[in-house]
Amino acid sequence: MWHGQDGNLPVFPVKALENSVNRLAACRSEQLDHLKNAKLNTTPAELLFGVDLRLPADLRLKEIIESEYINTYKDEREKMRLAAKQDILKVQEETILPKRLKLYSRTKQAGMAELWDFKTTS
Repeated sequence: MWHGQDGNLPVFPVKALENSVNRLAACRSEQLDHLKNAKLNTTPAELLFGVDLRLPADLRLKEIIESEYINTYKDEREKMRLAAKQDILKVQEETILPKRLKLYSRTKQAGMAELWDFKTTS
Protein backbone atom coordinates (compact mmCIF):
# COMPACT_ATOMS: atom_id res chain seq x y z
CA MET A 1 0.00 0.00 0.00
CA TRP A 2 1.31 3.43 -0.90
CA HIS A 3 0.98 6.49 1.26
CA GLY A 4 -0.11 9.92 0.11
CA GLN A 5 1.97 13.06 0.25
CA ASP A 6 1.28 13.63 3.92
CA GLY A 7 2.08 9.97 4.71
CA ASN A 8 -1.30 9.15 6.29
CA LEU A 9 -3.71 8.66 3.40
CA PRO A 10 -3.52 5.31 1.60
CA VAL A 11 -3.19 5.57 -2.18
CA PHE A 12 -3.85 2.49 -4.31
CA PRO A 13 -2.39 1.92 -7.74
CA VAL A 14 -5.33 3.24 -9.72
CA LYS A 15 -4.42 1.74 -13.07
CA ALA A 16 -4.13 -1.82 -11.72
CA LEU A 17 -7.38 -1.48 -9.79
CA GLU A 18 -9.11 -0.06 -12.83
CA ASN A 19 -7.89 -2.96 -15.00
CA SER A 20 -9.13 -5.51 -12.45
CA VAL A 21 -12.55 -3.87 -12.21
CA ASN A 22 -12.87 -3.70 -15.99
CA ARG A 23 -11.89 -7.35 -16.34
CA LEU A 24 -14.42 -8.46 -13.73
CA ALA A 25 -17.13 -6.20 -15.15
CA ALA A 26 -16.64 -7.75 -18.59
CA CYS A 27 -17.29 -11.22 -17.16
CA ARG A 28 -20.81 -12.44 -16.69
CA SER A 29 -21.87 -13.68 -13.28
CA GLU A 30 -21.87 -17.35 -14.36
CA GLN A 31 -18.30 -16.96 -15.58
CA LEU A 32 -17.17 -15.53 -12.25
CA ASP A 33 -18.03 -18.83 -10.58
CA HIS A 34 -15.27 -20.46 -12.62
CA LEU A 35 -12.48 -18.04 -11.73
CA LYS A 36 -10.08 -19.72 -9.32
CA ASN A 37 -9.12 -18.06 -6.09
CA ALA A 38 -5.36 -17.50 -5.93
CA LYS A 39 -4.93 -18.63 -2.32
CA LEU A 40 -7.42 -21.52 -2.23
CA ASN A 41 -6.83 -22.65 -5.82
CA THR A 42 -10.54 -23.49 -6.13
CA THR A 43 -13.52 -21.83 -7.71
CA PRO A 44 -16.34 -20.48 -5.52
CA ALA A 45 -18.72 -23.13 -6.85
CA GLU A 46 -16.21 -25.88 -6.10
CA LEU A 47 -15.72 -24.50 -2.60
CA LEU A 48 -19.48 -24.33 -1.90
CA PHE A 49 -20.76 -27.43 -3.70
CA GLY A 50 -17.68 -29.63 -4.08
CA VAL A 51 -17.91 -29.76 -7.88
CA ASP A 52 -17.36 -27.32 -10.73
CA LEU A 53 -20.42 -25.91 -12.41
CA ARG A 54 -21.05 -26.59 -16.07
CA LEU A 55 -21.21 -23.67 -18.45
CA PRO A 56 -23.09 -23.71 -21.77
CA ALA A 57 -19.68 -23.67 -23.45
CA ASP A 58 -18.85 -26.94 -21.67
CA LEU A 59 -22.01 -28.53 -23.04
CA ARG A 60 -21.20 -27.36 -26.57
CA LEU A 61 -17.70 -28.75 -26.22
CA LYS A 62 -19.17 -32.08 -25.11
CA GLU A 63 -21.48 -32.12 -28.14
CA ILE A 64 -18.56 -31.40 -30.48
CA ILE A 65 -16.49 -34.22 -28.97
CA GLU A 66 -19.44 -36.64 -29.20
CA SER A 67 -20.09 -35.74 -32.84
CA GLU A 68 -16.40 -36.30 -33.67
CA TYR A 69 -16.56 -39.67 -31.90
CA ILE A 70 -19.68 -40.64 -33.85
CA ASN A 71 -18.10 -39.60 -37.17
CA THR A 72 -14.95 -41.59 -36.37
CA TYR A 73 -17.09 -44.60 -35.46
CA LYS A 74 -19.04 -44.33 -38.73
CA ASP A 75 -15.82 -44.10 -40.76
CA GLU A 76 -14.33 -47.14 -39.02
CA ARG A 77 -17.57 -49.08 -39.51
CA GLU A 78 -17.60 -48.24 -43.22
CA LYS A 79 -13.97 -49.36 -43.59
CA MET A 80 -14.75 -52.65 -41.82
CA ARG A 81 -17.83 -53.15 -44.02
CA LEU A 82 -15.79 -52.67 -47.21
CA ALA A 83 -13.06 -55.02 -45.93
CA ALA A 84 -15.67 -57.67 -45.09
CA LYS A 85 -17.26 -57.28 -48.53
CA GLN A 86 -13.87 -57.77 -50.20
CA ASP A 87 -13.18 -60.85 -48.07
CA ILE A 88 -16.57 -62.34 -48.99
CA LEU A 89 -15.95 -61.74 -52.70
CA LYS A 90 -12.50 -63.31 -52.39
CA VAL A 91 -13.92 -66.43 -50.72
CA GLN A 92 -16.69 -66.65 -53.32
CA GLU A 93 -14.17 -66.44 -56.14
CA GLU A 94 -12.11 -69.21 -54.55
CA THR A 95 -15.03 -71.59 -53.96
CA ILE A 96 -17.94 -70.80 -56.26
CA LEU A 97 -16.14 -69.77 -59.45
CA PRO A 98 -14.22 -73.06 -59.88
CA LYS A 99 -17.48 -74.99 -59.38
CA ARG A 100 -19.19 -72.90 -62.06
CA LEU A 101 -16.29 -73.37 -64.46
CA LYS A 102 -16.32 -77.10 -63.82
CA LEU A 103 -20.08 -77.26 -64.38
CA TYR A 104 -19.78 -75.14 -67.52
CA SER A 105 -17.04 -77.34 -68.94
CA ARG A 106 -19.13 -80.49 -68.30
CA THR A 107 -22.21 -79.05 -70.00
CA LYS A 108 -20.12 -77.77 -72.87
CA GLN A 109 -18.54 -81.18 -73.40
CA ALA A 110 -21.81 -83.07 -73.09
CA GLY A 111 -24.56 -81.11 -74.77
CA MET A 112 -23.35 -77.95 -76.36
CA ALA A 113 -20.76 -79.54 -78.57
CA GLU A 114 -23.30 -82.02 -79.95
CA LEU A 115 -25.86 -79.30 -80.57
CA TRP A 116 -23.27 -77.17 -82.34
CA ASP A 117 -22.17 -80.11 -84.46
CA PHE A 118 -25.79 -80.87 -85.36
CA LYS A 119 -26.43 -77.30 -86.58
CA THR A 120 -23.38 -77.23 -88.79
CA THR A 121 -24.12 -80.54 -90.46
CA SER A 122 -27.65 -79.73 -91.51
